[in-house]
Amino acid sequence: MVKVDGKPKAREDTDPGPMKQELRQKKKSLDFVKSILAFAFSQVGVVVLCVGYAVGGANIYLSMEVPHEEEAYLAKQKEAKAIIAATDYLTNSFWDKIHNPKPEKRLTETAYYDKVEADLHALAAQIVSAAENLNYDGEVEGWSRDWYFPNALLFTITIMTTIGYGHICPQTDSGKLFTIIYAMVTQAHQAYPGHPDRDATVCDVPWRDRGHHGQWVQVHLQQNMLQVVSDRPISVREGPRPVPQEGQETEG
Repeated sequence: MVKVDGKPKAREDTDPGPMKQELRQKKKSLDFVKSILAFAFSQVGVVVLCVGYAVGGANIYLSMEVPHEEEAYLAKQKEAKAIIAATDYLTNSFWDKIHNPKPEKRLTETAYYDKVEADLHALAAQIVSAAENLNYDGEVEGWSRDWYFPNALLFTITIMTTIGYGHICPQTDSGKLFTIIYAMVTQAHQAYPGHPDRDATVCDVPWRDRGHHGQWVQVHLQQNMLQVVSDRPISVREGPRPVPQEGQETEG
């Protein structure tokens, strides 16, 4: 304080100083964060978040499952070539066992049939195993891919909507673990009170009319019971009826 003409006068602080400038910057940052959060929790923001969540999840699935699918394709090609080699070998072996120039290496009819039957059973088991585990289709080339972007996006949407179409599923351990986390986050979002899929009778009650949480729950249950008894829909948009305090008479 300084005195001017004998009267105290506040000193004018013309220089805001670094502290005030830093406070202004923090305030601007907080305002920006608030605007981002306000947009994120608006209807348009929720749609944008859902689209980004689905697209991001699809890309993550592709990064985990495509390499495994490529390895499976290589394994299928290797097994198909092995089956072709085994078929050619058995064909030549069967011919040799009955037309060998050396009589001592030829098999009798009974031994020949036993040998052929055992070899054919082993070849059939190899083909069945390749078909079940490696998607073997009788050809070396050719592969039906499960994981590409439209399919992965459909898979993430079926998780988000809890449809469970079942057209594909993750084969890697990391993909299965990610599916658990992805589904849990989706369910947590749908359980949020402001989610549009929740019961409208819960979401549309104005907060100013709810009062104490226990009172609001009691009023909400009473309205549901009245709706069941009277078989008449009761609009909750009008807000719950106030809970009478002690000493007050109820209307009606």
